[in-house]
Amino acid sequence: WVLRARGAEFAWETLADLPGPVGYGAGAIVGGRLYVAGGLGAPDSKHPSLHVWSLEIDEKGGGWRREPDLPAPGVFVAAGAALGSRFAVIGGIGFTPEGTATPSKACYALDPAAGKWERLPDLPSARVGPADPCPIVDGHLLVIGGYSTVFPGPAREHPGFDQKTFSLDA
Repeated sequence: WVLRARGAEFAWETLADLPGPVGYGAGAIVGGRLYVAGGLGAPDSKHPSLHVWSLEIDEKGGGWRREPDLPAPGVFVAAGAALGSRFAVIGGIGFTPEGTATPSKACYALDPAAGKWERLPDLPSARVGPADPCPIVDGHLLVIGGYSTVFPGPAREHPGFDQKTFSLDA
C-alpha cells in the first residue's frame, strides 16, 4: 500500500503485490520507484534473499521489475536509503554457511541506470534494524538506531537499540 495526502486527508492506495513473500526487507523510494531488497522468504529461513525489486509507484496497473541482485551474502533487517538517483542498502544480518547469524556493517548503492552495485564505506560498527529508510539531512545519510550484535535471547530481555547515529556523506 501507499499512503497519500489528499488535501487535508490521507488515503491508502493498493499497489501491486510483490512477486513473493518478503519479511524484514529494506526499502526506499528513488526516482518515483519503490525499491525492496533482501529480507527473508519465511520466518525460519537462514538464507536472506539477494533479490531486489522495484515498482513505479505512480503507474496504475504496473508490475514489479527485477533489479540486479544484492552483492552476496543477502541481508535482512537492513535499511534502505535514496542517495540521489541511487538505492542504498545499509547493514542488516546475514548468515554464515553454517547458519550462524552475522551482523553486517556493509553498505552498497545500486545505480539503476547502470544496473550496477557499488560498495560504499563500511559503517564503523554493524547495524541491525536501523530506521528504514535512512533519512538524508544536509547531504548526510543518517543511520539511526539499530543494534550491533545478534541478540539470541527472549524479546523481553533485549538490551534495546544503540543510541549512536552514523553519518555518511551522501
